[in-house]
Amino acid sequence: MWKNFVQHVIKVEDRFWKVDLTIDDVMDNDNLHVMTITGDTSDSDDLGCETLKGSEENIEYKECNFKTKNEILTKNSNLNDFYTNAKIKIVNEVEDFVMKNSQWRLDQILSLGININKYVPFKGSSYIPLPENIQNKHAIINVKNEDDKCFLWAILSALHPCEKDPQRVTKYKKWKNDFDKELKGIEFPVKTTDVPKFVKRTKDISINIYYLEKKGNNTHIIVPLEITKIEKTNHIDLMYLREDNENKGHYCWIKDLWKLVGSQMTKDGHRRFLCKMCLNSFDTENKLNDHKHYCGNNKAAKIVLPEPYNKTLEFEKYNNSLRIPFVIYFDFESTLQPIYSCQPNDKESFTKCYQKHIPNNFCYYIKYSNGDYKPPVEYSGPNVAKEFFNCIQNEEIAISEIYDEIVPMETLNAEQLNNYNKSVKCHICERFLSELPPRLEKKLKIYVAAIEYYKQLNDDDNMCLYKSKIEEAIKYKKLNMRKVCDHDHLTGEYRGAAHSICNLTYKNPTFIPIVCHNLSGYDAHLFIKQFGNDNNDIKLIPNNEEKYISFSKIIERTKYIKGEEIKLKTELRFIDSFKFLSSSLDKLTNNLEKHQFKDLSKYFSEEHLNLVTRKLAYPYEYMDCEEKFNETCLPPREKFYSSLTGKNITIEEYENSQKIWEVFKIQNLREFTSLYNKIDVLLLTDIMENFRDISLKKYKLDPLWYYTTPGFAWDSMLRMTKVKLDLLTDIDQILMFESGIRGGLSQCSQRYSKANNKYMGDKFKKKEESIFLQYLDANNLYGWAMSKYLPTGDFKWVNNLNNFDVMGISDESPKGYILEVDLSYSKELHDLHSDFPLAPEKHFDDEQLPKLLTMLEFSQSPWLKVYIDFNTDLRSKAKNEFEKDYFKLMNNSVYGRTMMNVRNHVDIKLCSNEAKLEKLIVKPNFDKRTIFTENLVAIHMKRTEIFFKQPIYIGMCILDLSKSLMYDFYYNTIKKKYGNRVRLLYTDTDSLILEIKTDDFYQDIKINLDHFDTSDYPKDNIYDLPLVNKKVLGKFKDELNGKIMTEFIGLRSKLYSHRILDSEKEIKKSKGVKKNVVENKICFDDFKNCLLTKKPKYVRQNLFRTKKHDIFTVEQNKKALSVYDDKRFILNNGIDTLAWGHYKTNIDRNDFVNHLNTLIRNQNKKD
Repeated sequence: MWKNFVQHVIKVEDRFWKVDLTIDDVMDNDNLHVMTITGDTSDSDDLGCETLKGSEENIEYKECNFKTKNEILTKNSNLNDFYTNAKIKIVNEVEDFVMKNSQWRLDQILSLGININKYVPFKGSSYIPLPENIQNKHAIINVKNEDDKCFLWAILSALHPCEKDPQRVTKYKKWKNDFDKELKGIEFPVKTTDVPKFVKRTKDISINIYYLEKKGNNTHIIVPLEITKIEKTNHIDLMYLREDNENKGHYCWIKDLWKLVGSQMTKDGHRRFLCKMCLNSFDTENKLNDHKHYCGNNKAAKIVLPEPYNKTLEFEKYNNSLRIPFVIYFDFESTLQPIYSCQPNDKESFTKCYQKHIPNNFCYYIKYSNGDYKPPVEYSGPNVAKEFFNCIQNEEIAISEIYDEIVPMETLNAEQLNNYNKSVKCHICERFLSELPPRLEKKLKIYVAAIEYYKQLNDDDNMCLYKSKIEEAIKYKKLNMRKVCDHDHLTGEYRGAAHSICNLTYKNPTFIPIVCHNLSGYDAHLFIKQFGNDNNDIKLIPNNEEKYISFSKIIERTKYIKGEEIKLKTELRFIDSFKFLSSSLDKLTNNLEKHQFKDLSKYFSEEHLNLVTRKLAYPYEYMDCEEKFNETCLPPREKFYSSLTGKNITIEEYENSQKIWEVFKIQNLREFTSLYNKIDVLLLTDIMENFRDISLKKYKLDPLWYYTTPGFAWDSMLRMTKVKLDLLTDIDQILMFESGIRGGLSQCSQRYSKANNKYMGDKFKKKEESIFLQYLDANNLYGWAMSKYLPTGDFKWVNNLNNFDVMGISDESPKGYILEVDLSYSKELHDLHSDFPLAPEKHFDDEQLPKLLTMLEFSQSPWLKVYIDFNTDLRSKAKNEFEKDYFKLMNNSVYGRTMMNVRNHVDIKLCSNEAKLEKLIVKPNFDKRTIFTENLVAIHMKRTEIFFKQPIYIGMCILDLSKSLMYDFYYNTIKKKYGNRVRLLYTDTDSLILEIKTDDFYQDIKINLDHFDTSDYPKDNIYDLPLVNKKVLGKFKDELNGKIMTEFIGLRSKLYSHRILDSEKEIKKSKGVKKNVVENKICFDDFKNCLLTKKPKYVRQNLFRTKKHDIFTVEQNKKALSVYDDKRFILNNGIDTLAWGHYKTNIDRNDFVNHLNTLIRNQNKKD
């Protein structure tokens, strides 16, 4: 196969077509532009190519995208040179891709495009004075040039420093021609993008560029813009200044970077050593060098850490226990407009669009917590998206007027007055009224810590500042602690006694939650383009360019109070309910009891509730044109077929739809669509309102103050545990924890096995060895880990490593330790550990000497256990599947929050204002843009600052603790009992599929019950197992509950199948393939055939895809089964595997891949 591959290498140059362009075709003569060679693809601006891999009989295709960097063109630019350079860059990118992905080769080029942005140049010019606070640091030499050669003068001032008047141009004129050759072809003023060209032409000069970014009126921060990884003999740090109002830029030399960015000297007056990538500092050069080992792997950005005197994370959002009064629930329906195209080859991978989604109807309902507000609003007609956004804006005006009118508190009745007089606790923060309110307490603690911090630094100015803050806080302490009556500002109703400061911050929101189920995946795309129709700001929390966690439109309005004009802003915050309740509306509806349909019952009589208290059937794919909405009867049942699910509705569901048509006297399909959508919206309202009821009751927080379950669960945990966690203020500690985060192990260790035991009846072969195939799963693995001792703070490096006895530390010691070591893994352990290797991200290396490198100490306690136990108890008492999943999710989401990787966050802005757009494009960290409409553009910005405000150490510890349970159970329980008679077939984080050679595995369980949860076995199970350890965290459960697995096939991680005795149902898993497709189009024998013949299996599946916020239904021919597995070294029999690095493999995985890349590279050279 490899020879066949090499013989068919195709070069990009051979397929690159000639593009003839003239400068007049792409821009007018008055403007500069940024131009990028791109392709018209769905998710990025790239050259669109198609690659393939495999033999002639077995070919797989996929689209790949390659793009150039932005280039600045003027009317004098040589477009042929630009095109040639862009072509070379793309050719190199394609070659790099092929070398790094040895299975793939280029087949064809699909598209080539050009993006053009109007550009106001970001380049150096004449002198710009430094801001006063920067000038006073005496760290920058700012040459006062009057020409446009500030880049040259800055370079010369660095290479030829002088003590007297270094700002004068005359000091450097004798060297002004030294770089004529290196600057040839580079226009003055020099653009930041041309600086690398200059550096490349010099032998011994390297340059970093920093940018002075304005924050507020008189505040500036220094952020990295372009940082070299290799500093040459003459290294120069440059500062780039900009005056946007005059379209001017200016370079100057940073003479002393530490003076510029170092917040203070150390208390003994010594300098610190600065990392130029992240702008953090260290007290020794060795520590800086160690730091660079980790930091160099990340992109250059300023790392912002918490202040040492304000590093405590605790619950603060008491205002979020207030139920948000106004919530808007909505939904859209769409016409599925057909797209006609030719049928692709079904023996190859493809993706084909066949429907475009056009909104035809919307419905929204405003839920008011203090009573009925108005009936559902429905609309079906032209310009649905525009009409929806206009309606929502009008609703905002009405709701804001209600919020603005504060209703005075009603006179307390005798009962309320008695309650107030007897109250000794604040009903908001739940502390005694005699205690400091949390807000005031934290403020005072910060001030005290700040004074001590600045005292050590001999900073009298800041000491005085915080002393005055303490004096002010104490002055108003009595006033802020005063007992007051808290009341509802919308109704005037008394709510309880409170601290004055708590009462002042217990306010209605400045945003209106607008909620839709699957907003991010579907409905958002139908209307978000309307956000471009005005200049109001758009807020965005993006996953990527088109999929958003949440987004908001800021509505500005003017209000007159006592004749004074006041500008007010309200945020229309769109929230996806699926981010909280990740089930279908149908399943969520089935979990509600009849009395919980409070809002639905307001608009449908009790006799009709049975008809509408379910997710109704709708002929989505039949509704493909406007004319069908005028049809006066339901289409036949077969027209309700869904290609997405591969199913039709049942006869019962169809009859229910017919009855609805009859009972509600539906006239046509337009009315049916409106009714269908109205019912969906009211069902969503009842589902979410019940969810809010449970959340407020159990966690005392309203989830609609949040965007997703992880954020809500995190605050719920902080409130319940009352824990105070230290945030990391040492960048090296952060880097250590980042490098230590390793996900759960998922792999297939043995690819086939067949059971043979006495419980298989006639299929049991008595003369052959007894074999059990067991699927064991750890109960709430992460919940178990989160119940253990976890770090809380007091992190410090341990310097004396020689006498540390790691085995002498108890798991429940008040002090915990994290060790970084060189690990020795001798060959004697390779066979024993190959199925389930320790340290799976590293290679076996028996030559490595064991060594303790670094050690971090911290305080620890089981502080999270109370929250985990609370949810585990609620889950055991759950009344339905939704509650079971919800309370489990509330545990796991806390873990997920601790794993949030802030480095992966993207900075994408939606812009509807041309002036703001131009300002963003000229910023040095502008990356690219995508135009959605004439008035709405997505701008990608490179991040210049990264804020670390999450305790990532918790996530790392949870992961490692959970692995310890899995390893302990496998090696110290299973392997200890069975030795070589057990093999691991498959594992995925919290589960093990085992082949065990034993006479009776279930009798083995009986004598080891302490390790197992048997509560899900039938009460009268044939194994006579007692039912014990129900839902006990960390116990192992038989996933099949006593059913016998007869045969197992695993192809790779997330791709396996097994059969169950006397059952037609086969368990099948294929990641990336829809569940209904796996269920209906793939069988166990397909897995076996793939394993034995090495031929993949393709299946067709239908799904939604978006392109520039247009929604399409696509048919995808996807490779569902493949015998290829790069996680393990597969032996010649195709069944047994070894871990990479095992001494029997004789080759390291990376060496093997590099060998294949070398073959490709040599072949390319020959061609």
